[in-house]
Amino acid sequence: MGNSTSKTIIMVGYIICGIAVSIAAIVIIRKKIIGSSRSKEYSDWQVGDQISLYRTDKLFSILGWEHSGFYIEKEGSTNKIDWEEFNFNKSAIWRRNHQACEKAMGKDPGFAPGLGAQKNISGSIDGKSIDLLSEIECQVYLKKAIETENYELAEKIKKQMEKYR
Repeated sequence: MGNSTSKTIIMVGYIICGIAVSIAAIVIIRKKIIGSSRSKEYSDWQVGDQISLYRTDKLFSILGWEHSGFYIEKEGSTNKIDWEEFNFNKSAIWRRNHQACEKAMGKDPGFAPGLGAQKNISGSIDGKSIDLLSEIECQVYLKKAIETENYELAEKIKKQMEKYR
């Protein structure tokens, strides 16, 4: 009877050791996967991107990031936030959307990469790029474009004028 009891104790010991090793392996693998996932997520981030946190609809400007957390501007000061509070980076998502469309379409899509970014207004008037025109120049050239019925140019000038409002 003593021999079978010691075999049972040894078997239970092996089972407990096996469970402990399995749990440790799961924890280590999980940590590596999370770290790799985070590195991939922030590989295309830029300072100033707009990010969302769980439990809020507000977007925050990101100032920096690392494996243990990231830094945002909140209420006029810099705050370190744990990754568990991170929801998504809206700016990076729009850059990725732009790249995906560009790849699929084979040309530039009709929206700019990034959040809130405006596409450059292509074209020039009298050798000057439309996106470099001042507000007064825009008014003068807009009048000329309408008079000559160049509505495509007029539309580009109107888009430039929106920057001054």
